[in-house]
Amino acid sequence: MKLERVKQLLVLVLGLVCLGFGVGFAQTLRILHPTIWVPEASQILNEAIAAFEAKHPGVKVIRTEVSWGDLRSQLMIALATGTAPDIVIYPTPWIPELLRMHAIADISSNLPAGLLDMFLPSALTILKQNDKVWGLPWEGSTWGFFYRKDLFAEAGLDPERPPRTWDELVEYAQRLTKDGHYGLGFPAAGWEGDDYFLPFLWQAGGDVALCDAQGCKAALNTEAARTAVKFYYDLVHTYKVVPPAITGWDWESTVKAFIAGDIAMMYNGLWAAGTINSIAPELKGKWSGAFNPAGPAGCVHLGYPNAIFVTAQSRYPALAAEFVISLHEGSPSYMDRITLALNSLNWTYNFVQNAYLDNPSLRPLVEAMEVSKCRPAFPEYETFRQTTLNPDLQALILGQLTVDEALNKWQTLLTRLLGQ
Repeated sequence: MKLERVKQLLVLVLGLVCLGFGVGFAQTLRILHPTIWVPEASQILNEAIAAFEAKHPGVKVIRTEVSWGDLRSQLMIALATGTAPDIVIYPTPWIPELLRMHAIADISSNLPAGLLDMFLPSALTILKQNDKVWGLPWEGSTWGFFYRKDLFAEAGLDPERPPRTWDELVEYAQRLTKDGHYGLGFPAAGWEGDDYFLPFLWQAGGDVALCDAQGCKAALNTEAARTAVKFYYDLVHTYKVVPPAITGWDWESTVKAFIAGDIAMMYNGLWAAGTINSIAPELKGKWSGAFNPAGPAGCVHLGYPNAIFVTAQSRYPALAAEFVISLHEGSPSYMDRITLALNSLNWTYNFVQNAYLDNPSLRPLVEAMEVSKCRPAFPEYETFRQTTLNPDLQALILGQLTVDEALNKWQTLLTRLLGQ
């Protein structure tokens, strides 16, 4: 009987171990994140996990890596089935959808005093609302301007002075457009079109929608919006400095055209610099990044960090919040190191002041963090951009829509989506 009783107790203890109950037994934090392509960055995250586990004996942190394309669907399935991970790394523009679902935990009470002061205000536009903090910045990027210094010199332009205004952009692009080569290009294929249209809209003083505590209202029937769309249209059809073929160009195709000299200037993401350096080392010193040429309302870039947050379903929200915070502690922090390994950006004042100081070609795209904006922060925007805005930007480029037709259509459909 005693032997049988001992066996029963052993089975019970093993069961509790598997479930993570009891003093001294493992608590498991699960992290869901998109693919980290750079091995060095992945290893730094592993170092952060190991340090956290060493600080908390009995705690185990487990990473689950999925593709960017599968990230949203995987999270939605987990949320629907009550099996959400404790921590998620996620694109910031998708956060409003999760807030509407009450899927994210507020970590404001867990934050050390002054921690938020290290971040640029644009990093917290979506993550901090009504004194609640819905996560912290992960690494991110700016989208900016690149130009070929060697082609500038050939055209009689100062290779150390990129265009600073829309008027100068057109002037330079016209001088660089000849013999089947174009002055300017940017991605307009698939899902990327609005990444390169939004800065024009903001630089004209416009926005997709105006939002307040009562909700959002479509704002695409303004004169500022018309100025932006007309300039976008005119680059192709009036000034003829952008090839209509960009409707088939993603960011990588645009980089290849830039390297080949088919375009002398381009808008692209910061990550394009790494591609240029790796596949065209012969261009070292012959290109540079720059601030976006300013529109009527000034210089604005698309740029934002992704987010790392604690889910509302986490069994250990305080522990999960502590891990998230630990990534930003110390100097250099784990986030500083991960960001540099990825050739991306950490949205802190220290980073913008000190990163890439030895790389003048990239410094403008780092400093652009201070004049950057995130994509529109309302859940309906993702549907609008995929089903309407991006296809219609292609139609504008191909001459299948006029400026006013596009604006009227966008205002009507977005108003309907917003339930006005």
